Order: sequence, then C-alpha cells, then structure tokens
Amino acid sequence: MLRVEGVGALVQARRLQEQVAAVPGVAACTINPRTSLATVSYDEAVLPKQELLRVLSVGGLFRVEEVPGLPAAD
Repeated sequence: MLRVEGVGALVQARRLQEQVAAVPGVAACTINPRTSLATVSYDEAVLPKQELLRVLSVGGLFRVEEVPGLPAAD
C-alpha cells in the first residue's frame, strides 16, 4: 500500500487512477482520496517499482511513500 500525499479531491484521485492504470505493466490502481492510500497491482518485470513511484508522483506533484505495516504495491 502506498500513501500519495496531495490527492485531496475525488476528481484528482480518479484522474490519477486513470493515468496510472494506462501505464504498461499496471493491471489496476485504486486511490482513496480521504486516506490518501493507493493500491496498485502491477508487473515489476515490465514496470520497475521506482518508475511506478515516479508515475504516481506525477513528476513530483504528489509525495509517494510506502506505508509501513500495510501490504506493499504488488
């Protein structure tokens, strides 16, 4: 599970979900704007984790970090 800080509105979350889901290697992306938590299913052989984090951050617009104690993106 990843925290995406800065996604506060439902419209932002939906737009980011769509952008991330369109990236090759991503099977699914769900972002809860109330908790700022993202669940991403992806193939790390196609999309390295660092690239996924870069995509989620939208070039630094959002701060992305793994949440300790919760399942990581898979």
